[in-house]
Amino acid sequence: MTAAALDHPTRAASGRRHWRLIALVVIGVVPFGPSLAAMRQFLLADNALGFVPFVPLVCAFLFWQRGHMREPAVKRDLLLDVFFAVPLGIAAIFILFVVPSQLSWYYWLNRVDLLAFPIWMLACAFLFLGYQQVLRTWPAWTFLFLVWPYPLVRLQVVATQPLVDATTWLAARISGFLALPYNIEGNAFTRSDLPADDPVTLIIGQLCSGTSMMGGALLGGTAIMLLSRGRVISRIRWVILGVAVAFIANAVRVAALLVVASQNVGFAVNTLHPILGVVLFILVLGVMVLLLRPFGLRFSPERLGPHLAWEPVEGGGRLLRYLWLLAPVMGLAIGVGVVGAQQYDFLGIGDGAPQISIASEKTIIPGVDGWQLDHVTSIAWADLFGKQSRGDVFLFTKPGVGEADGQPWVLVQSIIAESKSSLDRYTLEQCIDFHRRKLEGRQAVPLGHGVTGVILHEIYDGVPSSTLYFIFPVSVQGELRHARIALFGDITSPTWVTSEPPSGDAGSALSNRIGLVLDNTLDGLPGNTPERGQTDRGLIDMGVKLVDLMVTTGGPGRVPTP
Repeated sequence: MTAAALDHPTRAASGRRHWRLIALVVIGVVPFGPSLAAMRQFLLADNALGFVPFVPLVCAFLFWQRGHMREPAVKRDLLLDVFFAVPLGIAAIFILFVVPSQLSWYYWLNRVDLLAFPIWMLACAFLFLGYQQVLRTWPAWTFLFLVWPYPLVRLQVVATQPLVDATTWLAARISGFLALPYNIEGNAFTRSDLPADDPVTLIIGQLCSGTSMMGGALLGGTAIMLLSRGRVISRIRWVILGVAVAFIANAVRVAALLVVASQNVGFAVNTLHPILGVVLFILVLGVMVLLLRPFGLRFSPERLGPHLAWEPVEGGGRLLRYLWLLAPVMGLAIGVGVVGAQQYDFLGIGDGAPQISIASEKTIIPGVDGWQLDHVTSIAWADLFGKQSRGDVFLFTKPGVGEADGQPWVLVQSIIAESKSSLDRYTLEQCIDFHRRKLEGRQAVPLGHGVTGVILHEIYDGVPSSTLYFIFPVSVQGELRHARIALFGDITSPTWVTSEPPSGDAGSALSNRIGLVLDNTLDGLPGNTPERGQTDRGLIDMGVKLVDLMVTTGGPGRVPTP
């Protein structure tokens, strides 16, 4: 017998032993390839978001380590496997095909597509491995949910201001103790030894607050904790201490920055600040590892035993094989939803949002060819939408069409708010209800580039009227704000649309179109009535143009590059 003949059954046996792992990777991971590849944008972030792309790699190692078990896999219970797998699969489909049309650009800004990834992976794990093996490898599945960056980002937003205040207080004490030449006002450190007409000021903001280093310590510490042995409460205390050590290390970095900047600002800000941050973070992780033993913990990344979580086990029967055949179809559908989410890729981590300026009414709404744009008035709604918010009313008219009194017009209301929650709290639907008017119909419509608009029908001063509004993130001097643009019209306005206008539906992904159908079906409000058809078509035409201009030009506040 030849060596090739002896090797053939060995390869076949290896294939039978490992095919479930291969299926888990192909059907679970591959459909999310585009979304995982888009995580490279996180590496450019100057906050804790930069650590998130390493989460899948840590999860793969955790799964490999826990997947080598001391005891063989137990017989499968198909009823329990299906009980967990089916709802998880439905949840992933819902996130990828229904949620995008509801959140528009916020779907990508909050990277909700990455929330579907651990949910779908869990569904595949229950299907191919069984719930017993999922429980044995639970650290990998738990840590995988950290691939969704939204909770970490929200934690950072909440913690930034307190940490900025604490770092500023500490830096002021260090500056006074070392007699550094700084005048301190709030979180601004201004060199006092330079001429007044050429000042140099260092601002302690998010970059210097320690949120990035502390977030990295939290993620890295959690990974090490899951690979360690010891009491659970001791592990938690160890992680908390590691985060505290990260804050102290950041204070050392800020102190070094102030000392060096008193002599050479350029070197301190452009060279020392980033390099020292990386060095200190590595030292923080090293100190955390050294502190394992005093806490009674032992770092043990080695595999646990010879048995594999993905090797063949008894149970399941013919029904399980049918479900295995169905899994690739579900994986294909998941892949379609993931590809659809990439339409928002231009937003990046928020740096791709349209730019506007609230300093002037001329840099809020873009002009549209063939239309005259006039600013009507400003709205004092700071008590509703924040002190840094701005409200305006504009009027689009179409010169050269009809008499002056009968020209087509569109009234525009813009609100630039500090937080999206204020826009969600004070909606146009609530405004209609507050003024005791009747909301006759509501319908979600696509406006292109993944933006979903909402058309409302009501009676205003006895005249059937339509409103189209949409909400999206904008960039105001590099800071993320939130805009609501509302277009108003009624049946008395002459129309400029003689046929069906170009709809944003043509440029929307399949996932958006499916989500819009479900959104309008499940909304519970009556659909829009045909007598306002011309008005609706006109508003949609204007909405599509405004969204396209915002995206293709970068926004009315964008400074042209020379």
